Formats: sequence, structure tokens, C-alpha cells
Amino acid sequence: MTNTAVTEVKHYVENFSFETLINRSMGSGHNDRYPEFSNLVLSEEGMSSRGFGTPDKHLEKTKRRLSKALSLLMKKRIISKDKKLLLAELVSMVEKTTHSSEISKIVSHALDITNEYKERL
Repeated sequence: MTNTAVTEVKHYVENFSFETLINRSMGSGHNDRYPEFSNLVLSEEGMSSRGFGTPDKHLEKTKRRLSKALSLLMKKRIISKDKKLLLAELVSMVEKTTHSSEISKIVSHALDITNEYKERL
């Protein structure tokens, strides 16, 4: 991932919340200003027709971006130690993922943690 992409992920996590990043990565409410986040997770059938190339390439790109976003969220001081361990486990799950449907389950867990994080702010 380029430094620009890392900076943009960090910007989303710090300024728009992890939930916004994930919502955009799931394709809902995407913003033309950050088109690279608009379709990170798609059905495998739709990937090649949308110019993403092979499902494997798309899944790898999604995994890298999601791992980075989870890792950035882990660095937040307000996140409890047990939730940081859960986030670390989610990062491990992302790395082992072989199918895009598994990403959705990981995203769901991450959103639960994010909602708890937002309540503490």
C-alpha cells in the first residue's frame, strides 16, 4: 500500500470514524473524493466486471486495507486492552481469509468495537 493510501486510511480512522471507512468499503454512501474506498468488498462475481481484475487480487487489496484500518484503530488510547486483543485477532483472521464473505463477518465484529469506542468519546 502506498504512503498516500496509508495517510488516507489514517485520515478516515481519525476524522470520519472506522465505521465510515467500513461503510464506504462495503460500497454504501461512498464519496467521489475517496473512490478507492467505495468498493473494497464486493461479491466475487461482480469484481471482474467492475474492473477489479481477478477476485484474488481484489481480496488481497481488501485484506491489506482492512488490516491497516484495524491496526490504526488498535492504536487508539481509549480502546480497552481486551478490545485491542480482539482487534489483533481480527487482523489475524483477515490475513487468513480466503473468501470475501468472511470479510463481512470480520467487519461486523470491528463495527461492534467501533460503536463501543464512539460511546466513550
